Amino acid sequence: MNTVIIRRQRTLEAYNAKYQSKNGLWLTFGPWNVSIPKDKIKQYEFKVGSVHGLVFFDRWMIFINAVYNAHPHNGNFEDFLEVFEAMAQDLKKDMVFVNFMNDRLKHHLIQKRGFLEFIRMTLSDN
Repeated sequence: MNTVIIRRQRTLEAYNAKYQSKNGLWLTFGPWNVSIPKDKIKQYEFKVGSVHGLVFFDRWMIFINAVYNAHPHNGNFEDFLEVFEAMAQDLKKDMVFVNFMNDRLKHHLIQKRGFLEFIRMTLSDN
C-alpha cells in the first residue's frame, strides 16, 4: 500500500520579518512539507493577516500557487498584495499567480494591478 505522509507546521515561523503592510500586518512563512518522492518543488506556506496560501520560488519568479482569505472583504487581501509586491521588487523577481478558481480575482489582477495573462500550453494541449 502506497502512503503519502504530510507534515504541516501549525505555527508559521517568521523567516523574514522585513515585509509589513501599511496596516501593520506582517508576512510570515515557513516550509510546507509534503513527502511526495516526485515532488521537487520546495513550497512554503504564507500568512498575511487572514490571507494564507502556498508559494514557491525560482531564480526569476515568485509563484503564488494557492491563496485564500479566511475573512473576505476585510482589506487583508490588499495587504497580502502589498507585501508580496514589495518582496518581489526587493528580490527583483516577477510575481506569478499559477492557478485561478476565481474569475473576479483574475480580472482584478489584470485590470487593476497590471498583471498580464499568459496561456500555458503543454504538448498534450495539441
